[in-house]
Amino acid sequence: MAHVFISYVRADADKIDKLALDLYRHGIDTWTDRDLRPGQRWKVTIRQAIRQGASFLACFSPEVFKRDRTYMYEEITSAIEVLRETPADRTWFIPVRLDSCEVPELDIGAGMTLRDFQWVDVFPDWEAGVNALVSAIRPSLTRQALLPSRNEPRLPPLRFEPGKGVSEAWRLVWTALFQLKVAGDALLTCVDDHNLRRYAGLLDAATSKVGEFAFYFDRDDFEQLEVLLHGALTFSRGKRDVRDYALLGPTIDGTKLDEIRRVIEVNLNEFEQFSQVLEGLRDRYAVRTAAAPGHPVSSSDARSRRKVSALSAAAVRSRSRAEIRRAAEALVRRGEVTLTTDCPRGHGTLREWDGLPRCWECGWPWK
Repeated sequence: MAHVFISYVRADADKIDKLALDLYRHGIDTWTDRDLRPGQRWKVTIRQAIRQGASFLACFSPEVFKRDRTYMYEEITSAIEVLRETPADRTWFIPVRLDSCEVPELDIGAGMTLRDFQWVDVFPDWEAGVNALVSAIRPSLTRQALLPSRNEPRLPPLRFEPGKGVSEAWRLVWTALFQLKVAGDALLTCVDDHNLRRYAGLLDAATSKVGEFAFYFDRDDFEQLEVLLHGALTFSRGKRDVRDYALLGPTIDGTKLDEIRRVIEVNLNEFEQFSQVLEGLRDRYAVRTAAAPGHPVSSSDARSRRKVSALSAAAVRSRSRAEIRRAAEALVRRGEVTLTTDCPRGHGTLREWDGLPRCWECGWPWK
């Protein structure tokens, strides 16, 4: 499980960005709706991110209850479905209060509501709240679902100091997997004899490499990669997969290529999932090789530095937007901005937007 999913409303983006940055500094990756990439089917991707998360943080504040509708409740509904499948002794769903407010009494079944869960307050002491979250989340990250059988390797816990040779093992695995991804991107762009054979060869190499270094992966991660490599990435349909065509002869005729194209087209979602899993695992395992256990910022890893830099920049931007929003709300409360006010940028009279006066051209006074 590669991340902690954070559910929130956009009005709290400044606090969420700060929370994501502080959790990452403790070696905990997070996922929010802003991790969506262009072209992704966002509802499906969000549900997948919730199900694949090591924990789910439902972040409540007075801003949540100002809204008649918010997609946050849809995310919580999806999380409750996962929660019902989760062992009762495992901490997975964690309510978080960003400010003084009630935790909603949402039904989760078996006569329980969200209020039956112990929540974490990150106010008035932000640092103490973050430390409490880290303590609650870490057991999920180090969890080993089942003890290995006699023939299975005993896998190392997540975020502990890696032993000798681990970094080199992961480097070899990432090399094989990213070579496969590059070959897959080429194959999806152009289905021809050369790209097909290269992809088939690298798929076999990646499958072999992941199996060879299975010991160095957490069980959940290994099983997820194994399923993708042995199933989805073969682009299988019926009894034949794409790799079979690479064994047919020196060339592949146009009819076979057309058939392969059709097979690949119906498997694009699986390849997109592989890309997401691969990037998430790469970032998370980079954290595991940090100089100080569980503290990626202390390492010289360039990827961790870029991640911290991006999260810091997002926190600054969202804090600036929050300040503008609070100033605009103050103008509305004082009656200085109404639906009869003209936009100072020359765009005419303000109109209603989400129950508030706003310029539909430039967004003033909210932008």
